[in-house]
Amino acid sequence: MYRTTNTRILFCLAGALALAGLLVGCEPPAPADPQDDDAEAPIFEIPEEDPVTARPTALDIGDVEAQVWLQGTLDPDMDDPGIHAQAMVDRRQRRNMVRIQVEPPYPDELWLHYETTCERNFPDTPAVIRGSFVRDVDGAELGRLAGVFGEDGVNTQYTARIDALEGLEEIPESFLITFEGEALLLESDVDEADVDPEEAETTPGRRSDFVYCNPVRVIFLEDEEELVEDPPEAEEPPVEPEPEDVEPPEEVEPEPEVTEDPEPEPAEEPEPEEDPEPDTPEETEPEEDEAPEPEDEDDENGEPADEDNGDEDNGENGAA
Repeated sequence: MYRTTNTRILFCLAGALALAGLLVGCEPPAPADPQDDDAEAPIFEIPEEDPVTARPTALDIGDVEAQVWLQGTLDPDMDDPGIHAQAMVDRRQRRNMVRIQVEPPYPDELWLHYETTCERNFPDTPAVIRGSFVRDVDGAELGRLAGVFGEDGVNTQYTARIDALEGLEEIPESFLITFEGEALLLESDVDEADVDPEEAETTPGRRSDFVYCNPVRVIFLEDEEELVEDPPEAEEPPVEPEPEDVEPPEEVEPEPEVTEDPEPEPAEEPEPEEDPEPDTPEETEPEEDEAPEPEDEDDENGEPADEDNGDEDNGENGAA
């Protein structure tokens, strides 16, 4: 009996020691004292530089087409009251179209102002745009613009000022000015400071003939009434004379249509009912002897005797 009890006690003590060892092994380490220089850094410490965010983003020519563009409008120094400019913009507040209307007398010069906009930086691969302003009626080149956008592209701006009437021999009804240019994305080993925008070259896959620039339409008016801002008042329609009092025509009632009624079939007359004969002896009338009719005798001459004579004879005989 005593042996069994001691054995149970030993097993309980061994189990308690094993449980205590497990609890001690699972306890997390105490945090290091920040003031202790000899304390080791935790194994989950975040590195100073994240390699994912530090990886550079590859650029292509589409970034230059979408992030760099030109905008043109009437030069602010053109304060002529006979010149009116209207701009149409998109959701990004970029000008889609500028229309300039010029009233007579027409000026000798019509200055336009252009400026660039860049919405991102090109630190390792500089971007270049260049081109000419062209008038459509005669194909004249009115000026050029070229620029480089690099590490501080968002703060880089280029401007151009051109005379829309330069070299124009005759004033047309209107003309359009557009920008014909190209965009380039240079290689990564090119230094921005050494780039000449007019002479820079790159590989074919990093070049584009598209540079966004709003067109400018110039319209020459003949008189002030043709202005879009001040449309002419609508003319009142002519007053039509009132019609004279005319008696309305008498309404004629339509004649009712006559339809032939089918003839009624004659009604059958009821047959008269026969009265029943009374039970009386039938009266028989005496039969009269029929006197023989006298035969007409011919006279001696062969002519028939006159009927009148016969009658007279009969009358005389009766009287006797």
